[in-house]
Amino acid sequence: MKNKNENVNVEMVGDGPVNIKFTQYILGMFRFGRQIVVSPKANAFFNKVGYSVKYYVDSVSVTIGIGKDHTAELTMTKEAWNALKAGDEVHISTTQEFKKKFKL
Repeated sequence: MKNKNENVNVEMVGDGPVNIKFTQYILGMFRFGRQIVVSPKANAFFNKVGYSVKYYVDSVSVTIGIGKDHTAELTMTKEAWNALKAGDEVHISTTQEFKKKFKL
């Protein structure tokens, strides 16, 4: 990890209005170091405008490019990333598993 700290506020903008705003204090950059495969059966949600996530511990984020004009973020706690780097098993819930677990 690099030692240079930067306070970064990023607004994702394109030809239209701002649709994502990040506020982060970057501690350093590094290679992700592990491949993750997401099944087409993975559960996903549509969220209303205003959806937000705030971590109360150190976190790790990975920006994923989609096409030429879009990005997505994979975020997790630093503790989860340490488990991933240590080789712990990755399980991504399917929609069927999610519905069964929460009796939907």
